[in-house]
Amino acid sequence: IECLSDLQKAILYLEDRRFLSHSGFDFRSPFRQLKRIVSGKRFGAVSTIDQQLVRIISRRYERTLRRKVREVVLAFLLNAHRSKSQIFYAYLHDSYYGYRLEGCEITSNFLFSKKSIDLNVSEACFIAALLARPLPKAVFDVIENEKKFRDITPERIIKVAELLRIDWSLHIKRRYNYALEMFPSIPSSLR
Repeated sequence: IECLSDLQKAILYLEDRRFLSHSGFDFRSPFRQLKRIVSGKRFGAVSTIDQQLVRIISRRYERTLRRKVREVVLAFLLNAHRSKSQIFYAYLHDSYYGYRLEGCEITSNFLFSKKSIDLNVSEACFIAALLARPLPKAVFDVIENEKKFRDITPERIIKVAELLRIDWSLHIKRRYNYALEMFPSIPSSLR
């Protein structure tokens, strides 16, 4: 992966910072989970992009240890047969970003009326944040109508969710702002 767009950088930063240096399983992840448990945080966020792609392709979403082990093995095998560029491309274009939004191009075009390569940093960080907190149907419906008479921004989408009193707005706002804050300091290994 040579030259990354702002969206690709934001996704790598939020979803799997070590994507380019592991083979489907990040050996640091069990230690991160232990740290989360000890500090009283909820268990989660252990899947690599490779494992998430396996989950998307297999359409297996149950929360079991068996599924997790299967994902790790298949992600390792995937790395043996595909390049990181191929894996990342498939992930970008097959991931779920929200109601009727599969793939970064569809999401970018729907929300901001532009190709993903043309997104500014703010828009890129917002779309990256949707991977963990997909756009709800109620917000999708309002944005679909508003697009006819106004430009849509990440802040406008969050405002719509707040007006609809959807808890999603708190979570997406936090994740989006974190990505925006961190964007200037994204390690050069992701560039």
